[in-house]
Amino acid sequence: MFTDILYEERAFSIYKLPRVDSQTPLPSGDRESPEFFVESIGLDKIQDLSRCRSQGKFERDTEIFTDRMLSGSMCFIIRNAERIAGFGWANAGFNPIEDKDRYRMNLGGDGAYLWDFFISPAFRGRSLYQFFLKGTQRRLADMGLIRCFIKLESRNDRSIQQHTKLGATLVESVQYRRRFWLTTCRIETPAGTISIPTPYRTRHIIERDFSDK
Repeated sequence: MFTDILYEERAFSIYKLPRVDSQTPLPSGDRESPEFFVESIGLDKIQDLSRCRSQGKFERDTEIFTDRMLSGSMCFIIRNAERIAGFGWANAGFNPIEDKDRYRMNLGGDGAYLWDFFISPAFRGRSLYQFFLKGTQRRLADMGLIRCFIKLESRNDRSIQQHTKLGATLVESVQYRRRFWLTTCRIETPAGTISIPTPYRTRHIIERDFSDK
């Protein structure tokens, strides 16, 4: 719509997940099918990811997933002996910028950003997400990535409640507001509020340092 060109607003929050290492026990997954496991995959499994997504955009998803891996993003899957039940992505040390946020986190040498976790509709309702999330963290911990962060949309109350129950803690909340060509980024942290006005056309990147959080 024309109004979207003149005005835009976006709000999200950054959460830190509880620490998980290789000794942390995983929560039970599907009680009737306990054979699910988590593993990392490479480019040879890209088409399997696109089939798992199954939203009628196979070629487009394949292109996006390929670009992500070639750019350094790691992909993890949850599966049983027969098929992939879901997938998720992780980046070591920073978050990739795939959207309009222009918001980059420096997570340090032991930090990782987890994003775009997806459970296939055929496997939902089995409490697999927590199992998948912690399983991914265990594999990241084996690589020395012990501090994991995730971004949640501020309007998604259900997701926020779910992650809070899992022990996730709020790091900061971010709100973008754009009027014409002026963008203001408002960041609320435990230490206070930061407002950053930036010209929209400059594609200015907001840099945030979470290397010691």
